Amino acid sequence: MMSDTDNKEATTLSRQHVAAYLQHLAAERRLSPNTLESYQRDLLFLLQATEECGKALADAVASDVRDAIVKLRKKSLSPASV
Repeated sequence: MMSDTDNKEATTLSRQHVAAYLQHLAAERRLSPNTLESYQRDLLFLLQATEECGKALADAVASDVRDAIVKLRKKSLSPASV
């Protein structure tokens, strides 16, 4: 388990990585604003889910991603949205 200070630093760094990735997708891949918004929402959900487990996003493993997908499915989203 991370300390509160480590957790805050990891969260800040993770959010910076998400923002940089989205900027890359916008500039290099020229994805549409709607696609970028969807990616951002999903990545921030994954970030939140890993934080709830006491992990940094960089430390997430496949089972963490699967758990986040299960949480999304429980929100009654259509399969295409998950």
